[in-house]
Amino acid sequence: MVHIASHFVFRPGDGQKSYLLLAGKESAGTGYALTQADFSSNPNLDMSDTELLTLSACETGLTGSARNGIEVDGLGTTAQLKGAKAVKSSLWEVNDSSTGELMAGFYHRWASGEGKVSKAAALREAQLDLLLGKVKPRADSSAGGLGFSNPDAPAGFAHPYYWAPFILMGNWQ
Repeated sequence: MVHIASHFVFRPGDGQKSYLLLAGKESAGTGYALTQADFSSNPNLDMSDTELLTLSACETGLTGSARNGIEVDGLGTTAQLKGAKAVKSSLWEVNDSSTGELMAGFYHRWASGEGKVSKAAALREAQLDLLLGKVKPRADSSAGGLGFSNPDAPAGFAHPYYWAPFILMGNWQ
């Protein structure tokens, strides 16, 4: 199992400008942008022994083409093509606070299920916790984003922006 909580930039049609921000490649403390093109073409980045790859950064599940028709697979799709049995990725920009809560709920259910709780069921239940208000933003966190700092915005994490961006591809069990 691999979980990458980072920052991803998706540029449809351009695998050199779509990148995952990681820790320093050569030295600690410096950022390194692993481009989608590098991830796709590097034979050393084999995922065939990965039961679940979670990409909890923004837009890691998107795939798209530029106006010139050049298509670029999303990071999640590329991970599957490289052998990951299951990939959990996002379809839009995500909120740090709600994503952390969602992931904690998912892993708690999946790991404590002792093989009896599928990944799909664990994700669904974690999403329901946010939707139904069982998990609320902490007082010190910002549940804002995409204009939800408005006092008339839905309280807590009930809005789909917070719980719905993540999809599970591949082996759902």
